[in-house]
Amino acid sequence: MRSLDISAIFGSLLVAARATLAAAADGPPSAGHLFGPPPEAIEACAGKAEGSEASLTLPDGRTVAATCHEQKGVMAARPSPPAEAITACEGKVEGDPVSVTAPGGRKSSGTCRVIDGVLSAAPADGPPQT
Repeated sequence: MRSLDISAIFGSLLVAARATLAAAADGPPSAGHLFGPPPEAIEACAGKAEGSEASLTLPDGRTVAATCHEQKGVMAARPSPPAEAITACEGKVEGDPVSVTAPGGRKSSGTCRVIDGVLSAAPADGPPQT
């Protein structure tokens, strides 16, 4: 099995989870709102349309590819699944368990889920499917 940086995958999915939770919150989310998209996700999609590609800088300084999605009137970037997460689910179907080994040998388990139309590894307790 190919080794991957599980913290990068789960960090990206955490931002996606926050964006998904924002869609469920009452009223339009706003920058700084507990359940709204993070300000950097809103800034990354300023002036862009639904489905546009964006570049999102995460709080730890990493920059990841993202897609703009409207959530109750606010356009915000949602990270795309990392290539390693997609590779981990090759030959599997949605709902299949997947085990990934991070650098250093730490193993994590998860599930193959469809994220932005792509089958990708996600933490077992990760964000709801979209």
